[in-house]
Amino acid sequence: MLSLPEQRYKGWNWAVFGDDIIVESSTFRAVTRLIDLLGFSLNARKTFNEGPFRESCGADWFSGQPVRPVFVKKLDSLQDIMVAINTLNEWTAYTGICLRHTCQWLLSGIRTKTSSLFVPRYENADSGIKVPLSYLPSSSMVYDRNKSLLYRPFRPVPKKIKVGDGSVSTPRGVKELMWNPGGLHISFLYGELESYGISVRHGRPCYRRSSRPSPYWDWDDNADLLRNDKSDRQRWETAVYINLYNPE
Repeated sequence: MLSLPEQRYKGWNWAVFGDDIIVESSTFRAVTRLIDLLGFSLNARKTFNEGPFRESCGADWFSGQPVRPVFVKKLDSLQDIMVAINTLNEWTAYTGICLRHTCQWLLSGIRTKTSSLFVPRYENADSGIKVPLSYLPSSSMVYDRNKSLLYRPFRPVPKKIKVGDGSVSTPRGVKELMWNPGGLHISFLYGELESYGISVRHGRPCYRRSSRPSPYWDWDDNADLLRNDKSDRQRWETAVYINLYNPE
């Protein structure tokens, strides 16, 4: 039986998420041996036990500090650009390294009015450009009857195979399918058939915008006291201002 050392702090001293495993260095050999006995193998390129570097769940750490760079793989769509801007602003907030010229260059690739794309920080990275409330121009502030600030985020719309009476139509770019009643029945039983359609993964998603209310644009310090750090918010607000501010 594998015995892990006694906990030295409040909480767990190990974690498993999917195929990622984190354990104390002192138990590395025992865990590796157990994994081997069970018929599994480790990815040697992504397994670290010696030295100050660690990697897990898409994060890179050096002596306990995150050092993973920002990867911008493509800038083919408006969503690609907004994701890059939001990610770079977060990186600036942590590192303190100004990326104003880079972010301004990314903004130059947006053909619509930038202020119409502003969204709260808690939104998805591809929903718009995340900014603090103080960054919003007064001309773009619209409220609903409950005094909640309105904004228009992007939302991905999944492509669907439409099922009709004895026919199946596929979205543009998806290979035509043969009529398969048995497969359709299985999809129905599996819960994949909704509103006469089956969602498919294919290429770039389509996006739509709709108005949404925000009861509080910035973080609620009372509600988010346990998971949000006020100093972290201030660093992020400063990063957004430095990287995106461009007097017109």
